[in-house]
Amino acid sequence: MEHARAFASVFAFAAGAFLQVLSCRSQKGDGLLRSVFTGFGTGAFVLFLFETGYICRSSGAVIDTFGRLAANAIIYLAFWNTYFHFLNMGETARRIRILRELYSAPGGLTLDEIISRYNAEEIIGRRLSRLVSSGQIALKNGKYYIGSPFMLFAANGIMLLKTILFGKIDIDKPEKGGI
Repeated sequence: MEHARAFASVFAFAAGAFLQVLSCRSQKGDGLLRSVFTGFGTGAFVLFLFETGYICRSSGAVIDTFGRLAANAIIYLAFWNTYFHFLNMGETARRIRILRELYSAPGGLTLDEIISRYNAEEIIGRRLSRLVSSGQIALKNGKYYIGSPFMLFAANGIMLLKTILFGKIDIDKPEKGGI
């Protein structure tokens, strides 16, 4: 049982990632973020069940039990952080987008054609449209406002983790290539 516990976060991540893929494919649209939350929550639940079962059977020192619990939780979060950024890179990275545009055009594209397919106004318009349709922001009287504070909470959580892990980060300057 002790050896299995060492891989609990791997099993939990695998279960969550599998469900994320199934969820994303079944939604056939702009449900990527929703599928990521579904997969993350499912994996977290699997990890919770596994750890609860282990804690109930454990006769070891409490500090060791909770130390391993904390380690598995951190490893699980690291897996999902990596996975999320892998998915995000495929969806939003400019280089990936340009490569996909070139791949879809066997005859190649001129610079003007690339610019016409990939202009900043269109990209910002699409992102704003997605944010409005998902309720994360609201458009009122021609101005955008925070709609649902959940993503703002998540963004602040990520900034907090970056500050803890990497030191002080200027919150007013978002990173290039982010969401």
